[in-house]
Amino acid sequence: MGHLFYYLYEKLKTSLWFIPVVMTFLGLIFARIILELDVFLADEEDLFAWMWVGNPEAAIDLFTTMAASLVTMSTLLFSVTMLVITVVSQQYGSHIVRIFKRNTFVKFVLGWFIGAFIYSLFAIVFLSTHNDSDLHPQLMIVFGIAMMVVSFIIFIVFIHHMTNLIQSDYIIEAVTNGLRNKIRKLEELEDKPKEASETIIKKMEEGHKLYFKESGYIQSIDIPTLMELAEEHQTSLYLPWRVGCYVAISVPMIHSIVSITTKEVPEKLEKCFVLGNERLPKDDFEYHLEQLMEICLKALAPGSNDSYVAMSVIDHLGDVFVMLAIRRFPDECYYDKQGVLRLVAKRFSYDSFISAAINPIKQNAQSNPQVLIRLLDVIERVLGVTEDREKREILMRHADYIFRAGENGIPHPEDVKALKKRHSSILQAYTVRT
Repeated sequence: MGHLFYYLYEKLKTSLWFIPVVMTFLGLIFARIILELDVFLADEEDLFAWMWVGNPEAAIDLFTTMAASLVTMSTLLFSVTMLVITVVSQQYGSHIVRIFKRNTFVKFVLGWFIGAFIYSLFAIVFLSTHNDSDLHPQLMIVFGIAMMVVSFIIFIVFIHHMTNLIQSDYIIEAVTNGLRNKIRKLEELEDKPKEASETIIKKMEEGHKLYFKESGYIQSIDIPTLMELAEEHQTSLYLPWRVGCYVAISVPMIHSIVSITTKEVPEKLEKCFVLGNERLPKDDFEYHLEQLMEICLKALAPGSNDSYVAMSVIDHLGDVFVMLAIRRFPDECYYDKQGVLRLVAKRFSYDSFISAAINPIKQNAQSNPQVLIRLLDVIERVLGVTEDREKREILMRHADYIFRAGENGIPHPEDVKALKKRHSSILQAYTVRT
């Protein structure tokens, strides 16, 4: 149920229609409310003596002009928005479009102009059907004129906002913030996470298998329910997939040491997995990392060859590596209250995270000394903040990989010397603190 609410929330949050639709109805409601206020205050003195006061016919002409102007501005705004989204998706990848779809200000601006147009349109309708020719719709006119003034201000701010949105620094920062928020939820590094030995995993893989009946991306896994079912049937379960993986029909979903013969249990186990046609960032730790990789690899592509964007991604990755250096990923093994191993869930490790971040960049930048040197700078920075021996070995191993890739791929000897000098500095830092 919780996943369903999150899925609906995510759909609304990433939709370009929800806020504009709400503001459309607000425009209609405001038009009616303000007209009723004008009728209610008809016998009062003019509330705004300095403001032009006209009859309904003159007000209709005014709102007709306003409606035509708002339609033109709304069309221009939608065109600018779609143009920006198209350019960004081509330059940085289609997954980056989600950032724009989640931007509340963009949706508010689109909704404001639609709502203002609906207000003007229904103001014309309500004034045309009103029988009192002596009515002076002062509040409606004042509100409409104020709305047009605000619309022009919002239009200028919107153009300024869109020029910021398409900058690579903003996009990279927005994606990295999503990854930072996930890392902050991880526990501080006090002890190593509980891991299963290869013997235990092999034994589980040889046990009873349950298969997926559908294909798609794993969006969520209900670990507590799986624990309850394993304890209830006195078995141990192994999950070979984690959230974010794509699974196909007839692929093993769960391995169980004890064969489960009850028909209801496989159905309950299957309900613990939520599959969909897209990945969701809630439980998927790799989601934002792959967005960063997409930006970086697009920048390193021969058609783009934008080293600045790639190095900016690497700088933000360095911040993420530092945050992870003092934290640990969730446990792989889950035990019941009696200390019996009930569940082994494939998890994301520090080594797999570093590999997923560094390997694609290294493979696509073998002949780019700027990018490779920046990668080594980031590794040296992380080595300076972590005392964990295992993590330091992982970082040093990747530093060696990067140096060998550059040594074989960089065409100019002077650039190779610069890369070697930086690698020697990392080796010295690693040796001193080991």
